[in-house]
Amino acid sequence: MHPFFCDIRNYPDLIGQCRTDITNLLEPFQGNNELKAILLGADPTNNGISRKPGLVQLDKVFGINSEYENHYFSIHMINLE
Repeated sequence: MHPFFCDIRNYPDLIGQCRTDITNLLEPFQGNNELKAILLGADPTNNGISRKPGLVQLDKVFGINSEYENHYFSIHMINLE
């Protein structure tokens, strides 16, 4: 289990807000083009997507480069464009 999830157990007010059963934190996405924006935040817990309800474990923030990219990243892409 990632040390963050071990440490968070020491904070009763926060423990209910975290899914400690997720054992890895998401990797950042780093493209090869010129940096145009930094987008912070991506909750590694989620309720899945309409065709696959339940927890979906993402490897990269916002599901970038995964089959779930359109579901999690499309809203942010609209804002970036």
